[in-house]
Amino acid sequence: MFSLKRVIAGIALVGVASLAYGQGCGMCLGSAMSAGVTAMKSINLGIFILLVPSFLIIVGTLVFTFHRRFH
Repeated sequence: MFSLKRVIAGIALVGVASLAYGQGCGMCLGSAMSAGVTAMKSINLGIFILLVPSFLIIVGTLVFTFHRRFH
């Protein structure tokens, strides 16, 4: 089923991904802090706009799944 090599590779990939994610967030924060108030509001609006479709997709999938399962 699971080999030791696959488990070690999975753990290594998870560790590398978290390091890369942390550096990207630091760069984003640094550029946002130096941009000014208007740019920070624009970045927050952009984050919100990108969040809404993914939230709706997740909610729609859950509603469809539970509606189909219990009716």
